Amino acid sequence: MNRRHLRPRPIASSKQKMEKEKIRKTRRPFTAGFKFSVIKIAKSKGNRAAGREFGVDESIIRRWRANEELLQALPRNKKANRGKKCQHPAIEQDLVKWIRSLRVSGRDVTTMQIRMKALDLAKSREVNSFLASPNWCFRFMQRHKLSIPLMTTVGQKQPEDWEEKMVSFRGNVAKLVDNKSLSRSKVGNMDEVPLTFDASSYRATTESGDTSVKVPVTTGNENNRFTVVLSCLGDGTKLPPMVIFRRVTMPREKLPKGIVVQCNKKGWMTEELMLEWANRVWRGRPGACFSPRGALILDSMSAHTAPGVKDHFSKTLKTDLVIIPSGLTCKLQPLEGGVNHLFRTQIRTEWEKCMQEGIHSFTTSGKMCTATFADVCQWVLTAWGKVTRETIVNSFRKTVFSANIEVNESEDDVDSDDSGCDPEAPAMSLFHSESVESDFDGFSESDL
Repeated sequence: MNRRHLRPRPIASSKQKMEKEKIRKTRRPFTAGFKFSVIKIAKSKGNRAAGREFGVDESIIRRWRANEELLQALPRNKKANRGKKCQHPAIEQDLVKWIRSLRVSGRDVTTMQIRMKALDLAKSREVNSFLASPNWCFRFMQRHKLSIPLMTTVGQKQPEDWEEKMVSFRGNVAKLVDNKSLSRSKVGNMDEVPLTFDASSYRATTESGDTSVKVPVTTGNENNRFTVVLSCLGDGTKLPPMVIFRRVTMPREKLPKGIVVQCNKKGWMTEELMLEWANRVWRGRPGACFSPRGALILDSMSAHTAPGVKDHFSKTLKTDLVIIPSGLTCKLQPLEGGVNHLFRTQIRTEWEKCMQEGIHSFTTSGKMCTATFADVCQWVLTAWGKVTRETIVNSFRKTVFSANIEVNESEDDVDSDDSGCDPEAPAMSLFHSESVESDFDGFSESDL
């Protein structure tokens, strides 16, 4: 008889038994890759040997080996088959289809809408035990890889035949450029953008776990709006900006040079201000004195398409107006091709510098005084000066001057310093905007 079988086994201490029981009762997450490693050892040495080597109970290894085919379909770094299973997969599938249909149509979807829709689907299927709790909504979004990020763009609704309209618009531009023998310096773009005296952000850096996040310190003028009119040429030339403040009288303070300032009750572009911009900015563009023929790309705003404006540009300024079809401004507006985002970033930078480094005065109630009109004008000039000529040229190439449009190049397109007929024409500096497709009657009293 083999003496080895007669030897008494060592008696495990109570401490060792407690540790083994603790290992068995503690739930630990394992990745699919770890499970495959354990299964590989278990096939060669056995389930008990693999369990002792990796510190896993034998019954768990048997269950892993039984589900080996399911584990093969999972990523190796995923902690497989954890958490509560989906109890109503049919409801969730219909809910996902509903969410996708809303997003295709451009509508926003909140978590409350998801929960309410889920309850309606459960009621239609006579599932009375379904509660659609916030925890369920969180798990549902995790299962289907859904999230609710900060909205980045409020886009226009594009027409169904937008592709055909884009091709037609670019073809008309190519025909106009070819018939009139226009160079890039003769094709321009103008747009308006509403801004505020406070360019504060909707996000702020804070400690993780804070339940309340206060907005950065401002002057309380987030709704005090004004409008900046931007324009540029296809060769990258930046024309002087026009700022329209919402007030009746002109500011009395000294304003910087190189910018046109106007005021009206609405603080927005009107037919009268459109004619003023044409005479003070477009008429004074480089080369307009001896060669006034040109083309100007505009959106379909009512102030741009008024009969008086069209007649003035056509008969007096010898300029053909090219109106972008409604709903396609984001694709055919040169200033929307990359200039807008860059300029707004620079405007925010200038505002933050003013808030951090400027010398601020306060009212009797303790509120910080708002930026002056001269400060706002200087922000516009500084921000526009940081936009390069190359950025504007690329924006025109992206939106209007497509590959099939041949634009005549002339000596006027190469670093021309001619400022036109007006000897007092402002220096090149400008700004950009988001276009408005529908008629705009000014800011409402609620915006104040």
